[in-house]
Amino acid sequence: MNPLKASVIGMIILAATAVVFFFGKDIFSFFENFRAALLSGGGGELSYRRLLDFRLAAESASSEQKSSASPVASGFTTVEAEVFSDYPFNNFSRLTIAAGSDKGLKAGMPVFEGGNILLGKIVSVGSRTSEVETFFDPSWKSSVFIGGEKIKGLLSGGSSPSVDFIPKGSDVSSGMQITNSDSAYPIDAFIGSVNAVENAGNSLWLQATVKIPFDLSNVNDVFVVTNFD
Repeated sequence: MNPLKASVIGMIILAATAVVFFFGKDIFSFFENFRAALLSGGGGELSYRRLLDFRLAAESASSEQKSSASPVASGFTTVEAEVFSDYPFNNFSRLTIAAGSDKGLKAGMPVFEGGNILLGKIVSVGSRTSEVETFFDPSWKSSVFIGGEKIKGLLSGGSSPSVDFIPKGSDVSSGMQITNSDSAYPIDAFIGSVNAVENAGNSLWLQATVKIPFDLSNVNDVFVVTNFD
């Protein structure tokens, strides 16, 4: 077999294997890392070691982005609770958690993912379970800040959350952090970042789509703030 052809086939097999073992949960991430590995030098040589190095680097960058968000402010008390799974019929707008009045939980308490990302609030409480409304619920509305200048907007929930009613002419761009400004939740609590900005169909407002720094389908635990009032 032609050596070049054999090399190409080998690379394809390695790529397919890596999809399963390295990037099964995120195909887009795989191809980004695969492309980066090919362009990183070494005469185009691709290896298991290089793919692993790029995967670890990507995970480290993701972790740093997540940890760079402001944590739940000191002074707050939290209760960690497991999330029940309705797989494969997940309804991400509402979650059921394994803690209720037995843990001192009450309706209205803020709920965080990973300890530092505002996810929602408790809307009903049982003796050992509670229901959480997340900002993936279409009925969700809360005030937010965008960027260091704290440009005001309204977070509108749904399967693809957006920030609406951003004043026209505001200097909003992709990558800016979105934080809470609503009195129902801790001030400046991190929510996500701006994905893209577009006109809202009129001359008065801009609209931004929101990039969420986690995959809700992989959230197994949440933190409930019990002393915010």
